Amino acid sequence: MAYFPIFIDLESKNILVIGGGIVALRKVEVLLKFTSKISIISKNFCNELTELVAINNDFIKVMTRPFSDDDMKLIQGHKYDIVIVATNDHELNRTIADSCKTHNVLVNVVDVPELCSFYFPAIIKRDEFVVGLNSSGKAPGFTSKVRKLLDANMPQDLGEKVQVMYELRKALLLNNQKPSDNEDYKKLIAQTISQLNIDLKE
Repeated sequence: MAYFPIFIDLESKNILVIGGGIVALRKVEVLLKFTSKISIISKNFCNELTELVAINNDFIKVMTRPFSDDDMKLIQGHKYDIVIVATNDHELNRTIADSCKTHNVLVNVVDVPELCSFYFPAIIKRDEFVVGLNSSGKAPGFTSKVRKLLDANMPQDLGEKVQVMYELRKALLLNNQKPSDNEDYKKLIAQTISQLNIDLKE
């Protein structure tokens, strides 16, 4: 059965990433677009992640050491709301995932769908306008390809246009007008849609 897509406020969540390689790097890069509270545990860090941490040291807490039983206890005690596991230790990955599920903590073990309680979507972000894509873990390569094609054909200022829509909609509602009946509002939406160039053919 397909997973239900849901958008949540990550800024209010404590997120733990376990692992310091390229896979962890990709997840942290995306997370930084939505939150300023990320903790990472790993005994080793790839150069790219080290550089990213240095740039974002106000937002990322780094623990340079192996994952420990004390860390597991913190997860079980709900110190973290979301756990992302990106290590090459398959036994450790499964142990962490099983514990998270037992204690109702959301967990994603990268590239191991059967161990996940949620999937990490492919993201397109234009300020407040966000698109999340997922294949329920069945075809991540295809999902990534679709994301790149959509991203390439969405205007970079789409978020700004959405903000203009928001301001107009808010003004109309304050004047007890229905946005769906307002010609300026409908025209703005139509013009923005016409600027999209979505074509999945290469």
